[in-house]
Amino acid sequence: MNDSRSSSMLLVRAASVALLLLLLLAVITSTCCPSRPRVSGPSSPPLAVNVSQHGPLPSLRFLTFNVYGPFSGSSNVRERLSDLVRYVGKYDVIAMQEVFTMSVFGVVIWGHQRWLVDRMREQGFTYHVVPPDPWFGQNAGLLIVSRFPLTEAVWLPYTDWSGIDMWTWKGSIFADLEISDRLSRLKVGNTHLQCGKGRTLHSIQPRNWWLMGLEAFFLHLSSYAVNSCGIYTRSVRQSQVSEIVRHIRETVGLKLQEQHLLCDRCKLGGILLVGDLNIDARHQLKAYQAANRTLNPLEDILLAEQISKGQAVSFTDRNATDIIGFESLDYAWFSSVRSQQLANSSYVYVSGSAQVFGLKAFNETYGVGENKFISDHLALELQIKPVNA
Repeated sequence: MNDSRSSSMLLVRAASVALLLLLLLAVITSTCCPSRPRVSGPSSPPLAVNVSQHGPLPSLRFLTFNVYGPFSGSSNVRERLSDLVRYVGKYDVIAMQEVFTMSVFGVVIWGHQRWLVDRMREQGFTYHVVPPDPWFGQNAGLLIVSRFPLTEAVWLPYTDWSGIDMWTWKGSIFADLEISDRLSRLKVGNTHLQCGKGRTLHSIQPRNWWLMGLEAFFLHLSSYAVNSCGIYTRSVRQSQVSEIVRHIRETVGLKLQEQHLLCDRCKLGGILLVGDLNIDARHQLKAYQAANRTLNPLEDILLAEQISKGQAVSFTDRNATDIIGFESLDYAWFSSVRSQQLANSSYVYVSGSAQVFGLKAFNETYGVGENKFISDHLALELQIKPVNA
């Protein structure tokens, strides 16, 4: 009996030491994550829209969708992504979340990202932007695919995170969309913020690595089910929103200062930020209002359209037994950019074009939830249109 108990204790200690070593490895190698996103497309991309001086300009159809594809906790990912590919024909730009890769010592050992990019290319999405793969852990899981050239891609890694998100290198990707040599650019951002429903007050800073490490260690070892995403998640999300806004103000502000020096298609005519913000406008109204104020002058399209008063359900907890399991997590924020130097065009949201809807799995055996969708999230579509200034 004593021998078996001693063996069990040794196994527990060995597992604890291994987990601590992995934790230290992840923290130490956080500085090894590449700082640039990967951009793909023809080396000399043709600008695909011919725009005459008169007549209507084309509307661009956007889709943002969390595909539900983490390394742990999801199943039938390839089958569900195959179904997604069958839905995308009418769109021009698609922003996806949870298209994860998993890396160990800088080598990708798991993921569907490259496969999905190839399938999207077959559907005419010639250009794509993805975040860098880290040295260890999941990448940010973000992907933008487009029928039109994507330029000036930027990877914005967040400096604040908590809990299990220490294994996922969360951030945002941005790129400028060019649809014609006579139209200004549209800046598109895609993000997925900190997960969880934790506290608002920030008693510790998750980037204080040893406190964050203790939190994550005891979280995994003792009480994974209590709050696997950490206990300070609301404050972390607000910090990440602030990082997005700082980046937009810095890059867009510089671009606006230089508008008079830029060619027509190098000028900036609008900003669109989409993604899974993990901020529930239905049950976390104060957190949502704080994010909305921070993102100003970008405007929440769902709120502006009064779609469920800005609280459209976009996520259903797979284990939900009541209305609490229905949440509003996925958004599109937009702002038109107008300046005296922007003489050729700007961008506007096409009124009435936004809607939130589920994508049905073509085979119910791998469908998610009672409705057998291809994800635990619903999709959000909208149209943005260039207009002559």
